[in-house]
Amino acid sequence: LQGFFTANVTSLTVDTDYIISSHQVPAGTAAVPGRSLYVYGVTIEAVNTGAVVGATAMTWVMSLAGGHTAVSLATAEGATTKAPRRMPIGVQSLAATAAIGIAATPRLAVKFSSPFVVHPGEFIQTVMRLWSFTSVASQAIRFAIAFDAQYE
Repeated sequence: LQGFFTANVTSLTVDTDYIISSHQVPAGTAAVPGRSLYVYGVTIEAVNTGAVVGATAMTWVMSLAGGHTAVSLATAEGATTKAPRRMPIGVQSLAATAAIGIAATPRLAVKFSSPFVVHPGEFIQTVMRLWSFTSVASQAIRFAIAFDAQYE
């Protein structure tokens, strides 16, 4: 569970959650039983890949959402559905003068005291919520996300 993901932030709104990466834990079959995903930690690095950030610094919070039965973060708790459980990861930012190729600070590397468990058929997502930002044409952030996780 790792990869590179791009968020084109020019159309994003402050204080709204955006899914940066998403993975559905495979459900079991008659031939292969389902296994739960145990996440012990996550590392998130971000780099400015668009224009200079703009008139103000860009700040966002990263979190994990997991355990929900539909891809939407708005999934409600119900008889046949589960809402996402949230785990805050940390805050990152880019200075207003950050040019293309500048890394956001800090690099987030979080180890959990107990695993974040996602069961078969459920989703785990990395989520970004902008806290401050002034939109700039062609603004994009590239994320490198790696989970310390295993199926059990």
